[in-house]
Amino acid sequence: MTDKAMHPRYQNESEELQFLRHVTNSGPTLGFVKDSQGRFTYTNLATARFYHSTQEELLGQIAVNCTPDP
Repeated sequence: MTDKAMHPRYQNESEELQFLRHVTNSGPTLGFVKDSQGRFTYTNLATARFYHSTQEELLGQIAVNCTPDP
């Protein structure tokens, strides 16, 4: 991925973080990190799809507030 194609939010990430983001976004497994209040600080693409959302929209949200309908 070139800097021009990369979302501006990720342009300053280290190569290691970019690699980790690529790996976590490549598979079907849900992946996320939450802060001490239970808010998403990171979600992968599979998690965003599960919640019918985008990674950016989930940031700062609490999972119970964005659980998809059964």
